[in-house]
Amino acid sequence: MKKIISMVIGAVILFTPTLGMAAGKTYKLNISQAIDLAVENDKQRLMDDLNIKIKEIVQQESKVSNSFGVSGPALDVAYKNNVEPIQVETDVEMAKRTKAKNLNNLRLKAYKACLDVLLTRSELEKEQQKLDIIKQKHEMLKVQLRQGKAVETDLIDAEYKVENKELDVTKVKQKLETVNLELKKILNCNLDEDNVLLEDTINFVNLNELNSVDEWITRIPKTDDTVYEKSQSVKIKDKSLEQTSHYLRPGDSAYELTKFGLETAKNELEDAKRKIEIDIYNNYNDLLSQKENAELAIGYANLIEKTYKAAQVKYDNGMASKLDVLNALERKLDAEYQKLSAISDYSYKKAEFENLVKQDISK
Repeated sequence: MKKIISMVIGAVILFTPTLGMAAGKTYKLNISQAIDLAVENDKQRLMDDLNIKIKEIVQQESKVSNSFGVSGPALDVAYKNNVEPIQVETDVEMAKRTKAKNLNNLRLKAYKACLDVLLTRSELEKEQQKLDIIKQKHEMLKVQLRQGKAVETDLIDAEYKVENKELDVTKVKQKLETVNLELKKILNCNLDEDNVLLEDTINFVNLNELNSVDEWITRIPKTDDTVYEKSQSVKIKDKSLEQTSHYLRPGDSAYELTKFGLETAKNELEDAKRKIEIDIYNNYNDLLSQKENAELAIGYANLIEKTYKAAQVKYDNGMASKLDVLNALERKLDAEYQKLSAISDYSYKKAEFENLVKQDISK
């Protein structure tokens, strides 16, 4: 068997095309395309495919071996004929589930990286706009100082605010470089030469709220990998005890150890079920909380938008000053960023929950 496995490994390494992308290219992608590209260029996927292949080879060898008959102690033969097939079947299924889990986690990671890039890009735009506002206020103070309507300390404070905001802009630019680099790394781009332009927006997507999460709870044995693995362990231990009982009796140490193994497996299965139930309830409550935060932020941003428009109307009619309009615009920019940040947090939490329950819950 080792020889066959070595040949499989050698074949994969020899004939697998090199992943990654040509150097110096520019990729214009939306979020969905970025996620697909991350999956396409995922090197772990090859290792997972190899692992599945190995497990399938072991399963086939087990079937061939059993078809020719097994010699040895009766209990060992019974285990090999009746218990081993369940174990190798479980190993194959777990290898497939591991691949699916790794891909889903990669999709989630790529989605988070895209959100970070879009949010940071918006943050930079708004910080630059706020810098422009502060500079306008600084110029207005210069005029007021010449007119005797302001004092020198006011101008010094204004200059200090300009310098601080310029520093804020620099920090956000560095942050944007960092999140862009992280996205390129997840997409398996050339970090130095390739350029990824993400062309998308952060949008609020509603969800189907349920009165309970029982429908996900009932799907746990099929969807949760740990629960499946523990369920199969119970099946294997139960079959082992069944075979042991044909040759040994209660009171024998080997029998009691096998029985103890079955009870332990049952307890571990119940613990796994309980843990995923709690995770689902907690994550769903967190999701609803993030959704509420996003809705509040959207409502607040809409209110501030109206306030800003009202300030503009008043200014056009000589009922408000330019400073009033600039202050209103500054509050509008802050509210818009808070809205995008809240929507981003909610969107990621929604994707995280969907990954947990393996179901799209968009409305």
